[in-house]
Amino acid sequence: MYRGLFLADIHIGALPYDQTCLEVDHLKKLLKNYTTESLLDFIIIGGDYFDKQMYTSDLYIDIAQRLMIHLLSSAKIVRVVYGTSSHDSSQYQIFEPLVNELPQAMDILDFDFRIIKTVEEEEILPGMKVLYIPEEYIYDKTTYYKDFLSKENEYAYIFGHGMIADAFRGKIKEPKKIDHTRKKAPIFNAGELSYACFGDVLFGHYHVHTEMINNVSYVGSFSRWMHGEEEEKGFYQLFYDEVDAESKKSFVVNTEALRYVTTCYGYNSSVFTSQDEWEIVAKKLLKAVIARKLYRLRVIFNIPVGYENPEAFIKFFRDRFSSTNHINVEFSNGYTEKKITNAKKRIDDFPEEYKIFIDKNVPEEVKLSVFIKMKRGIDISPEVVKEYLETNG
Repeated sequence: MYRGLFLADIHIGALPYDQTCLEVDHLKKLLKNYTTESLLDFIIIGGDYFDKQMYTSDLYIDIAQRLMIHLLSSAKIVRVVYGTSSHDSSQYQIFEPLVNELPQAMDILDFDFRIIKTVEEEEILPGMKVLYIPEEYIYDKTTYYKDFLSKENEYAYIFGHGMIADAFRGKIKEPKKIDHTRKKAPIFNAGELSYACFGDVLFGHYHVHTEMINNVSYVGSFSRWMHGEEEEKGFYQLFYDEVDAESKKSFVVNTEALRYVTTCYGYNSSVFTSQDEWEIVAKKLLKAVIARKLYRLRVIFNIPVGYENPEAFIKFFRDRFSSTNHINVEFSNGYTEKKITNAKKRIDDFPEEYKIFIDKNVPEEVKLSVFIKMKRGIDISPEVVKEYLETNG
């Protein structure tokens, strides 16, 4: 039985320094627990180990190196599947002296460590064949991955980083027409990945832990730093039986992740019955932040249509929480929708020739060209205006 870990989207540099240290120390303790009796057989990092490009003097670089040392000393084999280029930014070379020169200089065993930058398969351990799918920019997905994804039940695992359409509930789809003139990141579907894998397909990139059809999953990010990701954060612990060719996984929660919570007050909430209720609700929210140790509490008030003096309601809650960074208030539906409708009506009443100036889809150089013509009667093409803007910043 092989034991391993799959974690992704650590994004070192995204969180405040102290919080990063806290969560990395927590991960180190878990690694120590997993290796009390023996090393893990493998650890796979599914991309976006870094959040952004850093200078060597950056304190986060020190964190990145120290964590990698613990990962390397916790498993026989470590693989990093390259993630989004804007995050990883070709920074993995900082580990090359550690894994290449240090073992030779100190006459110790080499680390089995590799960065996977292009799609490839590997028998990472006897009886355990895997496929790596890093994020790459390509012309034609079908052609590029044909030799790998056309094999039915070929792999014990597929480890990747990138877009899987099924996780986004129809918000993204594979393009019907392929543009062979422009490279782009591929969009996979769970079915084609599952077809080639009899074990588990595990991906990084999407920060929300998501179980899709059959055996396809996004592990989600290790940490939490925004609303909309209230689901548990962590990583997968993996078990593979090479004799029976069976894989199992369990999700390990990062208990030190910052807590972001969203709560909503609907039309029928008692908060809208009296001004006394405003103060009662405000006190409850402040107590909840302290009692539940919340880092950010987002409060959404759905103000009913026709509610008396909504401006006073909005002002009260904005003023009440203006001195705390831990509570954000938003106002939606009824009242705000009515304001949006009225704003749209005012736009519709605009003279037709002026609507171009509030259209976000119209380039600035076109708007300026039209404005100069209207006010000065001078014809200056948008191209000339754009050249002037670029030259004069």
